[in-house]
Amino acid sequence: CQLTLSAGLLRRCFDRTLDETFSIDEVFAGTRMRGTGRLRGLLACRPVASEAAARWEWRLDATSSSTTSGNNSGVRIDSRGETKIQGHKAFAWDGAGISPRPAVSNASAQVDFDDIAAGGRAIRRRAATNEVHASRPKAEMDAEVSAQRSLNAQLDREGLRLAETFNGTYDREFRRVASLGNDFVSTVRTWSTNQAVQWRCYVEPPDGFAAGSLPPQTGGESDLQVQVHQTFVERALTMRLCGRSLTG
Repeated sequence: CQLTLSAGLLRRCFDRTLDETFSIDEVFAGTRMRGTGRLRGLLACRPVASEAAARWEWRLDATSSSTTSGNNSGVRIDSRGETKIQGHKAFAWDGAGISPRPAVSNASAQVDFDDIAAGGRAIRRRAATNEVHASRPKAEMDAEVSAQRSLNAQLDREGLRLAETFNGTYDREFRRVASLGNDFVSTVRTWSTNQAVQWRCYVEPPDGFAAGSLPPQTGGESDLQVQVHQTFVERALTMRLCGRSLTG
């Protein structure tokens, strides 16, 4: 029994455009900043060539923009930021089910100060302005770390939810059905190319072997292909009919 899931099917299942708003309440360069942000980008799913196990990955390219305000030692700071983010999360599908890998990402931030307001004499105001501008590299580094942490956490949550949903029914509704319950031994092999993810189950009775011939090549392109060997159908019918024969 063999299943083939095309790259097009994976794209239609997982590709999506992101446009999300979020609240900000974090410390950047020693100053607590509060405000709002917006994340816009594209999440894409692609199979990855692998002989050891079927693999695919989510890839995210996004830009996060933010507007924040904060106060540090009597100095009010209004700032704008833009962070470009790239991340990916890998998945492996083997005989036991789906295993998500930890998300990995990188970010590049740019921070601009719209207004720096400090009380007191001119010399104090100049000193405060210079100090804030000198903190820009640290503020950008903190923004990059924050963006990576937030993105990784979001991808990991969604990946875990996918694995739990799939694995919760995989053995009961999929693998056991393919192996005809507990009366046959099944060996599952998975692999992937850049064009598809494939799952194959060899079903063997206790006193025999699975069919030795490989599934024939199929013509044309389709999102989902299911190929079942004749012996699988014969064994399934034998079990279901309990030795009886039916005629039309």
